[in-house]
Amino acid sequence: DSGEEYLTSSDITLYARWEAVKHLVIYDYLSNGGNSSEKEQEEVEFEKQVNLTYTAEKEGYEFVGWNTDRNATEGLIELNMNNENITLYAIFKKDILITFIDYNGLEEEIINETLTLYNNNNTQIQMPEIKQYNNWNSKYWTTDTEFSAENIYNPGIIVGNIKDNYTFYAVYSKEISITINFNDETTNPLVINQQIFINSSNINSIKKAQITLPEIARTGFEFDGYYDSQVEGEKVGIIGSIYYTDTDATIYGHWTKLDISSNVYSFKDETIYNIQPNTTLNTFKNNIETRMQVIVKEDDEIIQETDILKTGDTLIVGDNTYKIVIIGDVTGDGKSDIYDILKINKHRLGKTKLTDEYLLAGDAYRDEKVDIKDILRINKFRLHKIKDL
Repeated sequence: DSGEEYLTSSDITLYARWEAVKHLVIYDYLSNGGNSSEKEQEEVEFEKQVNLTYTAEKEGYEFVGWNTDRNATEGLIELNMNNENITLYAIFKKDILITFIDYNGLEEEIINETLTLYNNNNTQIQMPEIKQYNNWNSKYWTTDTEFSAENIYNPGIIVGNIKDNYTFYAVYSKEISITINFNDETTNPLVINQQIFINSSNINSIKKAQITLPEIARTGFEFDGYYDSQVEGEKVGIIGSIYYTDTDATIYGHWTKLDISSNVYSFKDETIYNIQPNTTLNTFKNNIETRMQVIVKEDDEIIQETDILKTGDTLIVGDNTYKIVIIGDVTGDGKSDIYDILKINKHRLGKTKLTDEYLLAGDAYRDEKVDIKDILRINKFRLHKIKDL
């Protein structure tokens, strides 16, 4: 051994003996997103061949090989050990399919494009132009089969960060015109232009236009709804206040002449409302128009001209009856005071429940809700800070 003494009394020849130095080979499968490897590390002698046959796995990817360059796209064929440690990176790849579904006239066109991703990289693609479907206008690409305001890609833009298979559907639009004829000589028809859409994922399914119909009133008339003809006809389908259509359309307001009308009070669903607290029957009569006898009953008793109207009273005009609603009067005494505030607050807190004409009476703020704003308004009225509710 080196450093030891060797004594001899004659000539001798000594020969040096060498041992190869070993260095560490690290099989790094994690840096490029791998899940496992047959080998994580081993020692290899200097100038010996490094074992490149071990495999690694990454979910959804194919193992390509090992390389000293982490960003390589192919594996090394052979590698001799250097006089230092070596890190080998697992190289992975996968093919992704990008599909564009479009129409040319009435014919469906499908374009497939295969892209190869390596390691942790993603890719990008330029969105192609959209051809025209029949007499519809080309709009944009989307990955949604339904219609939404998300995942919209205009033709010509570059879409990046693509890591998986994608199908892009062409969306087309068309403008339609909806005319609302109120059937009222004092109001001009309203014309609304909106777009309807179709998606190449289901070319026969049209996203209809959604028209919010305005609230309308006509003195001396009750609104019956919208119809497809100026006279008679079929009532059009409306959900809430929304009218849905996928074609040009004209709809007409239909009215029924009332036995009673007023420029001061309002009528709705056999209810007359917007009547101020402390209104007498005589004052009420002076603010309505009718040729028929007017009777107001509290329960079954006919009230007199000087009696005040109360929420829950019944108005009888000819053959028609209406429930009376006094603004802010949820207790049914014709006034709007602290007792009404207390009852509205119990409703607001869920301790009691106002219904029917009493719920309508509680909406002193006139926002179709009964809440703290109604309480504040009634309190201002109670304290004479405002004249009317």
